Amino acid sequence: MEKIAKSLLDLRQSLVNPLLTKAVDDALNHGVPFIRPLWMLEPLDQAAQSVDDEFSVSDQLIVAPVLYPNSVEREIYLPSGVWKDGIDGSMRKGSRWIHHYQVPLDKVAYFVRLPNNTRF
Repeated sequence: MEKIAKSLLDLRQSLVNPLLTKAVDDALNHGVPFIRPLWMLEPLDQAAQSVDDEFSVSDQLIVAPVLYPNSVEREIYLPSGVWKDGIDGSMRKGSRWIHHYQVPLDKVAYFVRLPNNTRF
């Protein structure tokens, strides 16, 4: 268990904390929260408006936690764009659902937004 906690803490320090530091400017100057519901990324996307168990850190990272004990899969919605899967490193197109997404018990599902000109 300690190894898992250390791995997740390292992930937070290397990925999440720098995004939070960058998001301070948006929060102070525009009143935009650091942690956002998906609909803030795509206000007109009806699917994004219905998702209540995922969140974004800034507009660059989506986190989709597994909320049920001993569960190893979940449904995930990615807003428009191209996203890099934090578990397997694959690229995924947005504006779509990922059904039966597998999340090992020692991982957290997250997706990093890639630049708008990313092709795949």
